[in-house]
Amino acid sequence: MKKITLFSTLCFLLFTLIVNAQIPPNAFNYSAVARNAAGQPIATTTIGIQITILKTSPTGASQYSENHFVNTDAFGLFNLVIGAGAVQSGSMATIDWSNDNYYLKVGMDASGGTNFLTMGTTQLLSVPYALHSKTAESLVGGSTGFSGNYNDLTNIPILAPVATSGSYNDLLNNPITVSSISAGGDTLYLSNGQIFVAGSNTGGTGALVLPTITTNAVTGITSNSATFGGAISNANGNQIMERGIVYSTTPNPTIGSNKIVIGNGIGTFDTITSMYFYYPHFLQPSTQYYVRAYAVTENNISAYGNELSFLTLALTPPTITTNSMTGITSNSATFGGAISNANGNQIMERGIVYSTSPNPTLVSNKIVIGNGIGTFDTISALNPSYPHLLNSNNTYYVRAYAVTENNISAYGNEVSFTTLSVGQSGPGGGIVFFNKGNSTGGWQYLETAQSDQSTGIDIEWGCTGTSIPGTQLAVGSGETNTSLIVAGCNEASFAAKICNDLVSGGQTDWFLPSRDELNMMYKNLYTNNQGNLYTNSIYWSSSEFSNDSAWTLGFGFYGGGQMGTGGGPTGKGGPRYVRAVRAF
Repeated sequence: MKKITLFSTLCFLLFTLIVNAQIPPNAFNYSAVARNAAGQPIATTTIGIQITILKTSPTGASQYSENHFVNTDAFGLFNLVIGAGAVQSGSMATIDWSNDNYYLKVGMDASGGTNFLTMGTTQLLSVPYALHSKTAESLVGGSTGFSGNYNDLTNIPILAPVATSGSYNDLLNNPITVSSISAGGDTLYLSNGQIFVAGSNTGGTGALVLPTITTNAVTGITSNSATFGGAISNANGNQIMERGIVYSTTPNPTIGSNKIVIGNGIGTFDTITSMYFYYPHFLQPSTQYYVRAYAVTENNISAYGNELSFLTLALTPPTITTNSMTGITSNSATFGGAISNANGNQIMERGIVYSTSPNPTLVSNKIVIGNGIGTFDTISALNPSYPHLLNSNNTYYVRAYAVTENNISAYGNEVSFTTLSVGQSGPGGGIVFFNKGNSTGGWQYLETAQSDQSTGIDIEWGCTGTSIPGTQLAVGSGETNTSLIVAGCNEASFAAKICNDLVSGGQTDWFLPSRDELNMMYKNLYTNNQGNLYTNSIYWSSSEFSNDSAWTLGFGFYGGGQMGTGGGPTGKGGPRYVRAVRAF
């Protein structure tokens, strides 16, 4: 159902006493304009109207009630005859207008049903009481000699609510008329100086007294939010059905603008826009806003407090750092970044953007890595959101990024790196298969020897039954693993010792690769058309599994790929192939 803000009771109540030799009808005319919540007329629509006549007070007992279903015109105006509707209770004919005060209560259903919303209650001061005049033998209050029949009063417009005095001749000679109507259509200015406001809480005479509303100072202003507030210190006889804040980027916001409902009744209220459940969106940075507290009364009349304006802050981007690239191979790398300070923003999305051109953005390649502040990274070739592998021998540009709640993107510093070329030669005469992206711990690259260091017939891992504490699995641990094995085993020849003793390409710092180094060798060389460099067999790593076994990886028809597929622990005494690597 539409929410009706204004019910403009033009209330002509044009009472026409049509009397020849007949008793005058127990009825009088009523006109009004129906408006919606935006103040626009409800035009060319069937609406439901309920008329109730109350006795003694605006909350007194009902003496008569009837329903009407009428059509509005193009201006929202409708007309009806009170006393001619579908009777719900009581009888107009039995009302004794002479012995009490009577009030007219009007209800409305804008959808044409019977769910009537009370629009106002107005005291009847003149018109219906002319019905009582049919029983009067003389005019009370001093007639000026009026005599004649009811035809003399035919078609005289007596407007209600109007306090009258004197005789009917006074009204004949000086009829009270409408001087003007307010632009909103809710206030009548009469020729005798009186004012009538629709839904008035003063009994229908005098101006409507609206609630006393104050808009509080706006606090907590950021680039995307603020704390709005207000106070209703006095309802002034109204019932406050709804209260809150309205705001817009233009002056004089109304409930047709952006609206935040904050309860009902009198009192103080406030809310933080960006945290409020019903808030449709965040404020925009560097934007001027206008704000007013508001209230809606039981008559669906909107009242507003003083207007304030404020300027949201300029956006302070999050503090973002792009980490150095690690794990660089011919087709992948580990990307990373950190958001150390959100600077008042909400980080809705974060991650990495990259391209083969400088200054990548969200329209470049993007990898989403969660939200919020903190450190994050991902291996490009393994990430499920990653569209494809990197290309070998290409320079890439990378930036960490964040997207705020305003859908504003911010970026960290730019980092560049170059993927390896398949078959690129190393200084030891071998083939580079890994680039960690930076030179730390005295090395950045790993290269593998051009050929195997054994045929696999009689080379065992060594130290069967003896534990070698401290060996690791990760890339970068192979050299230390080899030193530990050589120091802990007493056999004359074993895999780690063969690599440790190797002199090739003028270099003497060769070692048996760790499990993950062996896996990188397989991924970046064997799977990139370098299979002819290896034997279709199983190779030792320098990573111990137990006292009696160590990690191995199968190449060729033995499988390969990620460690554990086509590889795994093998007894230390079993003969396996050996391939030395070195770091530089």
